Amino acid sequence: MSIAFSLTELLTLGNSNASGGSESPVNRLVYDLYTMKNTSTPLKRIKNFGPVTLPELESMGLTTVEQLRAIGWEDVCRKWVEYYPERLNANAFLGVIASIEGIVWTRATSEHRALARQLVVELRSEYRRPPVKKSVRKNKSK
Repeated sequence: MSIAFSLTELLTLGNSNASGGSESPVNRLVYDLYTMKNTSTPLKRIKNFGPVTLPELESMGLTTVEQLRAIGWEDVCRKWVEYYPERLNANAFLGVIASIEGIVWTRATSEHRALARQLVVELRSEYRRPPVKKSVRKNKSK
């Protein structure tokens, strides 16, 4: 599924939601997001998304770090889960957070990880999915 739009289509959508002139907040955001696509850091140049998740984000029209930053990590993750329910996991969300922060996901702080886990808990509740069971690690004694 692709939800990418041309600039003309997006501005038309923005105009239909605007209550006045062509410089509505919606139009400004749409224009900014569209132009960022050609002048910003492509998601494929960073190491936070793999061969499955990157095409998913691209199908949603998200191709640059600056687009993620403009939308905000939480809204990106919520929309991602809306289109791809299997992305309801902390590691996927951590990739978005880390990209916005300009770090590789393996360098994410405990605060970043807590934010990702908290959103998973919230979305699981909203979608009425059972909580994730914590895994128990077995001690390997010699």
